[in-house]
Amino acid sequence: MKEYIIYALQYAGPLQKCGAHFLWQKDWDNTRAGNFYIWCIKNKGQTIIVDTGTSPDLAEQKRLPNYISPVMLLSRIGIKTEEIKHVILTHLHWDHAGGAGLFPNARYYLHHKEYAFWTKDKIALTRPFQRLCDLKSIQYLKNAKKQKKLVLIKKDR
Repeated sequence: MKEYIIYALQYAGPLQKCGAHFLWQKDWDNTRAGNFYIWCIKNKGQTIIVDTGTSPDLAEQKRLPNYISPVMLLSRIGIKTEEIKHVILTHLHWDHAGGAGLFPNARYYLHHKEYAFWTKDKIALTRPFQRLCDLKSIQYLKNAKKQKKLVLIKKDR
């Protein structure tokens, strides 16, 4: 059995957000502090990143407090982003996939329905959804798919 070390790396925050950000259409009158993380799963043989955080440009645009580039965070634990071979994306919101371009040599893993929604569904082009994604990262992943560096997962388990 292999042993893994899992790092929760906070790349920004805290940021005060409307409660409705956390609970869809509920808690509009309350605010909550939220932090932003990526995850690093490491053993002696490999390193896997879960979510990419966001790029420095996007962090500036979103005015993220206390932003530290995921590149810098990973370097603090001895990891170079160009050496990362596997990135799992849980979903394509800007704060989870906005840093896709920071891992140029990685193969990305994403559920096929999530990819299809953001790349083919007209609903994704509407205003409420557009504020949730980063179009540059979506384009990066489209290019990764063409280069066979995007693995679309079909199973739910």
